[in-house]
Amino acid sequence: MTGDFNILEKKVRSFIRKYYKNQMIRGTIYSVAIILSLFLFIDLIEYFAWAGTLVRTIIFYGFLFVTLLVLVFNVVIPGIKLAQIGKTLTNEQAARIIGAYFPNVSDRLLNTLQLRNQIGKDLDQGELSLLEASIDQRSSELKPIPFQKAIDLKKNVKHLRYVVPALLAVVVILII
Repeated sequence: MTGDFNILEKKVRSFIRKYYKNQMIRGTIYSVAIILSLFLFIDLIEYFAWAGTLVRTIIFYGFLFVTLLVLVFNVVIPGIKLAQIGKTLTNEQAARIIGAYFPNVSDRLLNTLQLRNQIGKDLDQGELSLLEASIDQRSSELKPIPFQKAIDLKKNVKHLRYVVPALLAVVVILII
């Protein structure tokens, strides 16, 4: 096989990294929004409740626990997957995501990756060379398509609308 399939495979892996980077960015935005909102809510309850030491301790440790959970699920887990530790997207799963964004690629990328998996099987020389030629042809057709464009990191800016109100409220409270 030529280097076209290797390039194709690198592009798919690069897409997977960008996919997890996008999840991490979005998770960070959501985490900040959730944590600030929870902080404001707990602060409001504490201000009006005049709770005792035991209740305030429970609220404090509950806040820490929820903050930790939010950070783990929204930031740490995508970060671990970005570092390719543990179970991550397979090339086939990434091909399905890419296919949803690029309809002209749709099944061709997935089929090319599945054909590549057939090479390890027990095939005679004629079938193997035919399979390799098919993979090379499909890989060269798919090579110019920019898979990374399926994920636009700039779209995460729209999620900042969840952070801004809570952040403004915290700033106003600090100023007052």
